[in-house]
Amino acid sequence: MLTEVASLMGTSRQNVKQLAVKLQQKGFLAIDKDKKDSRALRLKLTQKNQWFWKKREEKDRNFIINLFKNLSEEEVSVMYDVVNKLLDKVEEMGS
Repeated sequence: MLTEVASLMGTSRQNVKQLAVKLQQKGFLAIDKDKKDSRALRLKLTQKNQWFWKKREEKDRNFIINLFKNLSEEEVSVMYDVVNKLLDKVEEMGS
């Protein structure tokens, strides 16, 4: 639902609705009224959305491989640990 997405994104329902409407206009998302609660809006990904991400999959994988190719396994492991610690701190600060 729109309200749940807003909560997950840490933004207002109005901002999410504006974004959802733009994505709907481009064919990436469908916005439907909930069958049980006509005030609630449900967001549904479209086939076009799935096709878009599938089409990017190999390009994105190659980008990540090239991004990390000069790092050792140890360097990647250390970076992973540091990023996780930073994310934990961000969550802690947000609470």
